[in-house]
Amino acid sequence: MNLGIISIKHSSMKEFPETNWQDYLLVYSLLCFSGNLAITIVSFNELFQIAFAGYLIAKLYQNKLLLHPKLLIFSYIFLTVMVVQCVEFDFFPFITIAGFFIRVITAFAVVVLVKKFLYVYIRTMVVLAIISLFFYVLQEVGTLVGYDIIAIFHPIGSYLSDSPKRVPFFLHTYLTDSSHRNSGMFWEPGAFAGYLVIGLVFLSIIKKQLVQKEYKYYLFILSITLFTTLSTTGYIAYPFAMILHFNRNKLSVRAKFRNSLIVLSIVIPLLIFTSFFVYRNLPFLQGKIEAQFQKVEYKDHRWHLTRFGSIMLDWQYIQERPLTGWGLHSLTRFALTPSMEGLSGMGNGFSDFLAKFGLIGFTTWLFFVFSRIRQGYDRSLYRALVFCFVIMILLQGEAFLNYPLFLSLAFIAYTMKENTKPANLRADK
Repeated sequence: MNLGIISIKHSSMKEFPETNWQDYLLVYSLLCFSGNLAITIVSFNELFQIAFAGYLIAKLYQNKLLLHPKLLIFSYIFLTVMVVQCVEFDFFPFITIAGFFIRVITAFAVVVLVKKFLYVYIRTMVVLAIISLFFYVLQEVGTLVGYDIIAIFHPIGSYLSDSPKRVPFFLHTYLTDSSHRNSGMFWEPGAFAGYLVIGLVFLSIIKKQLVQKEYKYYLFILSITLFTTLSTTGYIAYPFAMILHFNRNKLSVRAKFRNSLIVLSIVIPLLIFTSFFVYRNLPFLQGKIEAQFQKVEYKDHRWHLTRFGSIMLDWQYIQERPLTGWGLHSLTRFALTPSMEGLSGMGNGFSDFLAKFGLIGFTTWLFFVFSRIRQGYDRSLYRALVFCFVIMILLQGEAFLNYPLFLSLAFIAYTMKENTKPANLRADK
């Protein structure tokens, strides 16, 4: 298979015969509806989403997957939570509820219709990463020589976005206030970093299906692109995502015990020291975190949009309605703080989802994710827990669960066959 930009020859492609351009188009569309500003910010984006969901529903019906048990159970639980909210608030936001289930159906459909979803997602993200590096380097070079590259894209960017800080043009989004950060095609670098980290953890799952050259190539591209985002959350999640690439299953019990001692006595203290060192010596990390703390402490302008401010704001909602939450509509979601109704950009996806759907909704999603991921890791409890920990880290940075991609983690189906290539070619060797 040839994606044009990727020139590496994939000798492992015989293991993925079902992949085709339609699969890549579906995954790319899923990513676009998960934060591509050129798609999601336009006034008629809901029509695009409805049309895409309609197409997917027809495909699900054609493949007799529309009444899949996992989709029905997941939808039933969330519908029950929403009905309880509607009755208790005496408020029935049908359009808002319909929008949520459109995202759920989109998430489920793409995952089950793309038979090798993990592989297709990784390759799609690699292509998007390479495209982003091209525009990122172009901008950096332009800055060095005193030429404003972003100005070239302002006409189309101003048409697609009313924000002077963002210049989207389908394949990439430039940020005028964070010019040295790579946001890919998404709304901000933190979002791009999150989707890159998802690609890295997916890569750890299908590592056995790839030859070393291909595996290392994907690992390098995704990692180097992640570093260009300068995302605090992405940098924190990265080392934990890399833990999943270590092949622990092949070790003996004695080796596992020895390595556990090494981790406890050396690796963890080293990680703590390194994290502190990086925090102290990278101004963008220390400055950003301290600035957010100060905003929350003094209740400065838009303090509630910071990571920590969002948690403080959401906590009062979680305490009041811990089980079923406050719903999606802003009238109920911000009922305790009506002055914040209509505000967007909440900075913590974890507390935001808890406030909206309560413990019932959040634990339902997390249980589905855990069960599917554990299956992907050959029933490994350790790897499934690390995966979920990485997801929790990412949710501290962005409201990813407002988009279908993170919802799709609850439905991932693993159809990968055990690798049959010679051991000397295996990437897990």
